[in-house]
Amino acid sequence: MGHRKHSTPRRGSLAFAPRARHQVLVPKIRNWTSRGIDKPTLGGFPLFKVGMVQVVTLDDREKTPNYGKPMFNPATILSAPAVTVFGFRGYGQKNGIEYALVDVFANNLPEEIRERLSFDTDQKSSDSYDASLKKAEGILDQIVNFAALVGVTPSETGLSNGNPQIQEVGIVGGNVKAQFDYLKGVIGNVVKASDYFKPGSYIDTIAITKGKGFEGVITRFGVKRKQHKSRKTVREVGVISPWHPRQ
Repeated sequence: MGHRKHSTPRRGSLAFAPRARHQVLVPKIRNWTSRGIDKPTLGGFPLFKVGMVQVVTLDDREKTPNYGKPMFNPATILSAPAVTVFGFRGYGQKNGIEYALVDVFANNLPEEIRERLSFDTDQKSSDSYDASLKKAEGILDQIVNFAALVGVTPSETGLSNGNPQIQEVGIVGGNVKAQFDYLKGVIGNVVKASDYFKPGSYIDTIAITKGKGFEGVITRFGVKRKQHKSRKTVREVGVISPWHPRQ
């Protein structure tokens, strides 16, 4: 690497640097798709990976070496347990930045869920729930969108984790008033995936990769191995080329 005769571009992608272990298991979704959705509904659904299989497909891409031949492709099996809507949140917008305006929680929350939520007021009675609902209804003109607070238990899919995972799911379709009426009907209730997924339909998935432990630059960043007689090491960086400007 020290006496290369020709220049070469840098190896390894900087698009995801630093490639550190993520702090949470729930990915951050900045935009919820609403294409082709007229009525208010959940913008997503939490899924869990439970296994993998091999699928035999026929390559129908022309001008490819495997055109017309069967191919073995890896496929991931996802499980979608039913979720419980624990509450919802209304967001306002100021100077292009969204901020939380009001939170409404169900009045029948389990104790283990109540301990993991932070309440602005004491919502242990149905009166506080009604007050929060009236507050949200009174500021509908300031709300730009809603997000449902849902919880799902991984153990329902056969996994060992029995602690409910709580996350926000955006509400898409309809206007703000229609979304508010939809959330009033589903808060505190169980929502099944069969109400949203249909056989043969396509879905977009997003996830957080699991930690790979301690790795070197070869596996972590895709750097090419050096020659076997190159200096003292082979699985280390020889040259990274200029960082500024990035090539």
